[in-house]
Amino acid sequence: TKVSNGAGETLTGERRGSKKISRILPHDAFEKSRKKIESSFAAGYGTILFFEDGHTIEVLKKNYPLYSAAFPVYSQHTSAMHQYALWLLLSDLHLGASLQHYGELVEEDVKKIFSLPDTWQLVAQMPFGTPLGTPEKKSFLPLEERVLFFG
Repeated sequence: TKVSNGAGETLTGERRGSKKISRILPHDAFEKSRKKIESSFAAGYGTILFFEDGHTIEVLKKNYPLYSAAFPVYSQHTSAMHQYALWLLLSDLHLGASLQHYGELVEEDVKKIFSLPDTWQLVAQMPFGTPLGTPEKKSFLPLEERVLFFG
């Protein structure tokens, strides 16, 4: 996926984090990640970037001290709802997506390319495109063990 700022500058190759990943992962694990980044993500139509604005959170904490400890959590909840809503929208358009968390590996380059404030934290990336297959089956605990119903 090319992440572009509209002025011709894109987040590709090493700027996607491959170089940084190679320094922290064993060779076999790096190869798996590199293939995923450079083939799956690069083959998509685009990537949606999700940020948390630390400045806004700090202002809310200051203005509403009673709830100050909860605002970072509320912010994550809001981000998750946006991620889910956009995932559903893409699905409705017959596009596939995945949610990735390479933030610390690419955040510096993303902020530079898009001239973003230092207070913004990249929390997730959602590459999207034409699905090439069906998602792998995942196993989960039974619903009764994950959700409690009362009343």
